[in-house]
Amino acid sequence: MSELEQAGYAPTEPTAKSPNPVTQYFATLKAILTRPSAFFRNLPRPPGVVGPLFFGILTSWFGSALEYLWVTGFGKVFESRIADLLSAMEKVPQIDSSGQFETALAVRQKIVDWVFGMGAVLIDPFKSCAWILFLALFVWVAARLFANRDYPANERRLDYETAVSIVGFAQAAALFKCVPMVGGLLSAIFAMVIGVIGATETYRVSTGRAILIALFPSILFWGLLIAGMVAFFSAILMLILR
Repeated sequence: MSELEQAGYAPTEPTAKSPNPVTQYFATLKAILTRPSAFFRNLPRPPGVVGPLFFGILTSWFGSALEYLWVTGFGKVFESRIADLLSAMEKVPQIDSSGQFETALAVRQKIVDWVFGMGAVLIDPFKSCAWILFLALFVWVAARLFANRDYPANERRLDYETAVSIVGFAQAAALFKCVPMVGGLLSAIFAMVIGVIGATETYRVSTGRAILIALFPSILFWGLLIAGMVAFFSAILMLILR
């Protein structure tokens, strides 16, 4: 048995893989969405950074593109409702004889359409790359704190690239953004579920510890927010009771 195998980095069972990267991508996507536990359990170690990062960026971009297509396509059904709400603004240009209001309104509308439409889709790969690397940093810190160091495989799995693989592959949930109305919520929920499963199978920890590791960024954020609110209202209460 090799040194890597003794450390828990045994390769997965040999399977026939297509040299086509498109086929490999969709096979990986299917495995994550249908059998996430088996996927992370059999993931070759170390996983590297490029593969999971590229997968996460590409899948997040697909999800944003599908969401944009729904908004610009089926979302047009609600355009009349929005027009009714903005109908009051149509009377404003009547008191502006210079016509500057109409020009400013048109420019503003184009900017809004770009920022919240195709522009957001185009910049999504850069945003996703930064977001994955940022979240992976917190997952890596949490893994160092909560993972079981007595498990031999964790000695080499407690690295940053392993954290990137968990966060990157969890972006498979971004495809749920295409679901009307609730796509964003579904995407966030499934990303958390995949992340917890990934942490469980990667670090061989209990579900409770996996939740602490995978959701450490969210837990830290809400913890600081709640602590800040408690401190703020406590200070206000002390001033009132003086």
